[in-house]
Amino acid sequence: MLKLWIRALGQGLAVAFVLVAGALVCKDIVEKTWGHRVAKRIIHVFHEWQFESLDAPHASTEALSAWKYSWRRAGWHVRVLTTFEAQHTGLYKAMLEALSQARVSHRSRETACYLRYAAMAAVGGGWLADLDTVPTYLTPGQELSNNGDFTIYQPDSSSLMSGTKMEYERIVAQMIDALKSKQKSTVTQSPDSCSDRLVLKAMATDGLISIVPRVVPASSWPERGPCTNLTDAGHLAVHFSQRSIEALGYRVDARGVLINRTMSLFWKCRGQANLLEPSLHA
Repeated sequence: MLKLWIRALGQGLAVAFVLVAGALVCKDIVEKTWGHRVAKRIIHVFHEWQFESLDAPHASTEALSAWKYSWRRAGWHVRVLTTFEAQHTGLYKAMLEALSQARVSHRSRETACYLRYAAMAAVGGGWLADLDTVPTYLTPGQELSNNGDFTIYQPDSSSLMSGTKMEYERIVAQMIDALKSKQKSTVTQSPDSCSDRLVLKAMATDGLISIVPRVVPASSWPERGPCTNLTDAGHLAVHFSQRSIEALGYRVDARGVLINRTMSLFWKCRGQANLLEPSLHA
């Protein structure tokens, strides 16, 4: 009897092993074909202190805090990506080599701009925002645009982007090629002259990525209303770029303060708009 139980147990374990192995193989095939399941309620940002300016470290801290607060207030889960995530993709070493060949400084902000795409590919794709971009009517759980094809939401800017894992991998490969081309054809340029934005612009021109203009510059949002300027539901986010901040009369190191003040006004105006909406349809 004991031998029968041992034999049955062994057969059961063998069947379980086969089922688990089959499931893992299927999962691997699905992920390679379609990419990881996108976490729809997560907004990502790439931020690492080694790439930030040492002139005003408090400004970066305040901006990150304001960014987190704004996205959480809108119902999103925030995830800060670093080089650690970028290293978990097979394209990471190739990216570093291409950046080195293009003579981009290892600890420059430009390096961070490129590595964030590798980090997004490693975590399975989804929504990615710059540290200076916060949500207005981009709701948690909103489907990726264009069936997950890589999309940017502001012309000539990488302030807000979305795509599947495979799409971010495609972007990384394209950027590696662009960096190599720069190394060959524009060696007289300054070390930090290349830009991921230029690569995205070229890809958009060639029809390789989509542009859906749904991000507005903060310079079109004065701190004191009127609310009609702030409650256009067609906008997904607002971009507090250096140009916008200076146009509003602020120093760049005041970005965090300006984000908090402006978004407080936005939520106040949005609340008023929601209260008025039923009467408009009465």
